[in-house]
Amino acid sequence: MKRLVFTIGLIAVLSLSSYAEERPLASLKAQYTAWHKHRNEKTGDIYQKEDKFILQIGNGASYYYDPQTYFVDSLQNDPNGSAIYDSAFKDAAREYRETNKDLSKRRKEQGLIKPRSDECLRSFATNRITLWHSNGGDKH
Repeated sequence: MKRLVFTIGLIAVLSLSSYAEERPLASLKAQYTAWHKHRNEKTGDIYQKEDKFILQIGNGASYYYDPQTYFVDSLQNDPNGSAIYDSAFKDAAREYRETNKDLSKRRKEQGLIKPRSDECLRSFATNRITLWHSNGGDKH
C-alpha cells in the first residue's frame, strides 16, 4: 500500500500558468509535498520517493503543476535560459564521458530533470479542464 503525506503552504497573489495568454492572477496557492514508497521491481528494495506539486487558484481558473517541471520548461522556452540549459547538459555529458558518472543522476543534481510532465488548467466559467502531458518530448 502506498502511503501519502501532504504538507500544504498557502501564499497569495502569484501567476497561474506557464502560458502567457492564459495567465490570470492567483489568489490562493497551495504547495503539496507527497512522500510515497516504491518497490524496485528488479531488486525488491523499497525506497521513499518525494513529489512536489503546486495548485494555484485565481479569478476564474486553477492551475496544477510540478514546480521543477515548470522551472525546466521555463528555461527551455527562453533564449537565455535555453543557453544555460544546453550548457549544463554539455557539462554533464562531458563529465559522463570523462568519469563515467551516471548522467541521469548528474542531471538530477543540476535540477534539470522534469520529475512530472502533467499540467492541468481548469476554467471555472466554461467548466473546461485542459491537461498537458509530455511523453518522449512530445507535449499532448
